[in-house]
Amino acid sequence: MSPDLPSTAALLSATFPGSRVGDEAYLRWLYEASPFGTVVEANLDDDQGRAGHYAVVPVALTQDGAPQVGALSVNTAVAERARGGGTFTRLAEEAFVRARARGVQRVVGVANANSTPGFLRRLGFRLVGPLPASIVVPTPGRARGIDSGW
Repeated sequence: MSPDLPSTAALLSATFPGSRVGDEAYLRWLYEASPFGTVVEANLDDDQGRAGHYAVVPVALTQDGAPQVGALSVNTAVAERARGGGTFTRLAEEAFVRARARGVQRVVGVANANSTPGFLRRLGFRLVGPLPASIVVPTPGRARGIDSGW
């Protein structure tokens, strides 16, 4: 396990309370066990611990049928004490430099409503469109589980 993983997990848990994004086992799987390669990350630490984190994980992409070395933007978190000074942008740019050094040609992401403006204006992402989502509620009394598909 990465020595920084507990610090990252603590920041993600504090930034997104109630979410499992800060679960160390999940982060170990996502950041260290991917078949495409390990995480590319940039962090900001201060005397109180991890204050900022930005990560992309390698993924296989294609463009017009040709393989591309890609990365998926997965986790962005900045503690309240580090907000307002461009921390998000600096960390993302640092991670992108590291990703390029590892051969990454494209970064894709699905940003939430709070992060989308920063991805578009500060990081130069292009908006493809909203990601439609559906909520499926199980029918009470049915013994069968929920199936999902295209």
